[in-house]
Amino acid sequence: MRIQFLVAGFVLCLSLPALAQQTPAVEVSGGYSFVRDQEVEENFQGWLTSVAGNFNQWFGIAGEVGGNYKTVQVLGTDVDLSLHSFLAGPRFSARQTQNVTPFGQILLGAVRGSGSVLGEGETATDFALQPGGGVDFRLRPRFGIRVGAGMW
Repeated sequence: MRIQFLVAGFVLCLSLPALAQQTPAVEVSGGYSFVRDQEVEENFQGWLTSVAGNFNQWFGIAGEVGGNYKTVQVLGTDVDLSLHSFLAGPRFSARQTQNVTPFGQILLGAVRGSGSVLGEGETATDFALQPGGGVDFRLRPRFGIRVGAGMW
């Protein structure tokens, strides 16, 4: 089973910079993830976590892990579907003000899709390329809200 899909993932995350300076050395975020799988024409709900190390004011490396899940009925039987993503790549930030930081990123990695019915399952892992971006809104020196989107 080969899973290819287009994702418009809207992520509303809590962002926690590790250092309370203008350009944090490390940023950690986690939150809600929405995935639209075009192949099976289903919406998946889930979670997302991200860690980024910033080398300077505009460039960093981000790593992201997420999980999305859905149960669908096929011929009166529940089919459990799941997607797990493991991605990393460069992140580019525009830190013009201290409280609002737009960013763009290009993440590469793998997405593992699984499906199971009546105790039998199948999995497949595919390459993933996810361009995306968003905006961090800093509410306090070490706390903010992140809104972002990406496509697989």
